[in-house]
Amino acid sequence: MTFGGGRRFGSALGASMVAVLLLAGAPGHADRKDQLNQDQVLEAVKRGEIKPLAEVLAAVEKTMPGRVIRVEVERKYGRIVYELKIIGNHGRVREIYVDAASLEILKGK
Repeated sequence: MTFGGGRRFGSALGASMVAVLLLAGAPGHADRKDQLNQDQVLEAVKRGEIKPLAEVLAAVEKTMPGRVIRVEVERKYGRIVYELKIIGNHGRVREIYVDAASLEILKGK
């Protein structure tokens, strides 16, 4: 599942709105076979297997300020991860992977 756009970190309400936008896509749509579609993400959150996007954004904001321009949820490294593309305060685009269950930042470039 993919979310594109742009938003600055900052408020719980804003993070909740991004979570709603992420989950507002077509119910069965996923761009690649390793991506989760909206239904799969919602079910995993409901079962407590993964954290909602709002919690992921709050955790990432602490270490990597900037503007989120894309979010994908996919299976990678043997687990479900949030892949975020962030434009930092100095204009550099960074891509990070966050474990969807533990919020551990797995990789950043």
